[in-house]
Amino acid sequence: EGTFGTMKPVMIRDLTSTEVEKLVVVQGIVISVKKAKHKARKVTLRCSNCENMKEIMVPDGYCAAHIPSACDGRNVGLEKCPSNPFVIQDDLCEYVDDQTLKLQELPEHVPVGEMPRSFDLHVHNQMVDKCVPGTRLTAIGCFCAT
Repeated sequence: EGTFGTMKPVMIRDLTSTEVEKLVVVQGIVISVKKAKHKARKVTLRCSNCENMKEIMVPDGYCAAHIPSACDGRNVGLEKCPSNPFVIQDDLCEYVDDQTLKLQELPEHVPVGEMPRSFDLHVHNQMVDKCVPGTRLTAIGCFCAT
């Protein structure tokens, strides 16, 4: 319980589209925890034709890296690079630990006769593997529409 600066916890069932892409505080109970994964944060690519290097940043959440199908390398006087020439350079990529939790509203916030609401909560790096189902927590983060 309490406040976090000037922010007060919002009940899960009160989250609406007006909170999308905004920082929110929610309280709930973790009802499931998926296995931690290692997700690429920065993908480094090398063109197999001209050796051009390219870095792509991967957004948070369920997003994947969008690998371009054409190389924009500067092959002066040489033939154009073929379609889909990029090879991922695993050793030059940057990774983060990533885990998905399902957070359900607190029982005391559920109106009589209604089912509790829940949503997925993504945690990264030092927050991975810190809780088990049944853990009550207060989360501060960006409410996303994915």
